[in-house]
Amino acid sequence: TEPPATEPAATEPTKAPTLRPRPARPDEVVLSGSESEASGDEASEASSESGASSDGEDLEPYEMEDDGADLAPVQPPRCARDLLELLEGKIEDEDAYDRHVVIAAHAEALVRRRPADATDVAERLATALLHTDNYFNLPTFAANTLTGLALLAAQEPVAVVAGYLLPHFFTGDLTLNKRLDILDTVSRAARSLAGLGIDLDPADAPRDKPARLEDGDRVRGRRALVAADRPGATRRWGYRRNPLARPVENAFAKVAAQCFFFPLLLGYAQHPDRIKSSFPVLLKTRVVAALCCFVDCARLTHLARPLATHLIAFAWPDATDPEPALRRAALIALLTALSAARDHDDQLTLLASSPMPDAPTYQDLLTLVDRSLDHDPDPSVREVAAAIGASLPRLLLP
Repeated sequence: TEPPATEPAATEPTKAPTLRPRPARPDEVVLSGSESEASGDEASEASSESGASSDGEDLEPYEMEDDGADLAPVQPPRCARDLLELLEGKIEDEDAYDRHVVIAAHAEALVRRRPADATDVAERLATALLHTDNYFNLPTFAANTLTGLALLAAQEPVAVVAGYLLPHFFTGDLTLNKRLDILDTVSRAARSLAGLGIDLDPADAPRDKPARLEDGDRVRGRRALVAADRPGATRRWGYRRNPLARPVENAFAKVAAQCFFFPLLLGYAQHPDRIKSSFPVLLKTRVVAALCCFVDCARLTHLARPLATHLIAFAWPDATDPEPALRRAALIALLTALSAARDHDDQLTLLASSPMPDAPTYQDLLTLVDRSLDHDPDPSVREVAAAIGASLPRLLLP
């Protein structure tokens, strides 16, 4: 007998594979014309068969927040040697303009951060900052490079000021503008060291005053005392409304004599022909102004009296010069030196104890003041002479 025929097992119908929409890529080539229409038809048929939606509204765009700074032709300097390489580049190079833009934007900020290798290349960096000209007339190039040079001079006064800038002022083949830039730089460096000028470090700047308390903050805490006659008025124990500024050390006193004052004074005495060869009046007045700045920065230190004594001896011969600018500069120097004294007795001691043979006496100074007030044709000279006369003890007049 034949076995009974078995019915074939029922098989489940196979499902068509689901086609998921492929996300778009940024670098994908978009077809145009008939090819794009044909591909669009195929995509629509596939989506209709699978039942899935291929709308592009569900796709999230890529975040493209990139300023492209890493693609710039010249990168910002990260150390002193990088800045030196930018400054020493040739003007004929293709990236000369980009280098000057980067220097104008980052030179001051880099020097202010005190890079670790600044001490090793301090003199070379000072030379490059001084002699790199603004070839492309960038508005902030000269100001930023000179400020960076002043910061570098304050950070490394022995190598930059005493070792390069002041000797180069007298012996270098410089234009008038470069000589004036050197005097301005050393003056700004002195004021920075004395805490009177540009900050060497932003962290050393005085803190801002705290914000005023709002009405809701006035009644908080257990220590708030509300006055009976003034509703809403409160008092907080231990709260200082006007905090004192952080004291700044006068670091200029440590290097004033050997790095600033006497190198400039001795350099003028040793190289008088360099000053008299071109614009002697202007350069002499600017030298006297720089010396006055040094004495003013050393005020209230142990160097105030010796520096003031040498300043009086240096400026006294020009007090009767025929040139009004020199007479005015000499009288300003005398006023600055007398202002460094603590009181009238200290002024008399300053004038009487001068070791210089041509230093004026107290009677000489009074005679000069009276003659300038009565006979000098320049009004600015008479104004300074009046200020000197007001600062002297007039009771001692004969």
